[in-house]
Amino acid sequence: MCDPALALIPSHATPRSDDTLLGFAARLTGGLDTSAFPGVAMQTNLAAALLVGASFRAELYGLLLPAQEFSVGGSAKTDFQLFGGGTRACLQPVQGNIGLVLCEGLEAGQIRASGKDLRRAQEGKVYWVAPTTTLLGLWAMTETLALAASAEAAIPLLRHEFFIDGIGTVHEIPGVTVRLGLGLELGWQ
Repeated sequence: MCDPALALIPSHATPRSDDTLLGFAARLTGGLDTSAFPGVAMQTNLAAALLVGASFRAELYGLLLPAQEFSVGGSAKTDFQLFGGGTRACLQPVQGNIGLVLCEGLEAGQIRASGKDLRRAQEGKVYWVAPTTTLLGLWAMTETLALAASAEAAIPLLRHEFFIDGIGTVHEIPGVTVRLGLGLELGWQ
């Protein structure tokens, strides 16, 4: 007979045994990016993961910082948007109902910027390439569903400046940008 207390622990949250070699997960998070744009920006991240053994995962993900407007002086405004994707290699040193995952990755994409309320419209597109370090916390709510919280640092390799004629520099991509996210992960073994 099964102990009722043990039956309540979701199997997704417990360490996978060695005989469960492969699993899959999909995660959707939304949150904030602190400095890729002139101000704090909303971001969305969709990841697909291949789970290997008890503590390794490989992820592919897409990233979107949708078009957002920022004031840059007087009545002038800018719209910034970033879209891209990347890959992560992750280790999960802490497993159980609450798991902790550490990932290293590389992402690439494009930032689009445009000036608004100007005499002459100005637009620019630049590439975004950044190695990333991600700390992901997972709290298993059911056998297949977990609450996910993430903190990520991206180090842009291409640090572009954005300027508007007559105003000057309105934003320079910083040396580090930090993202915070909250969402859900579905996992299958």
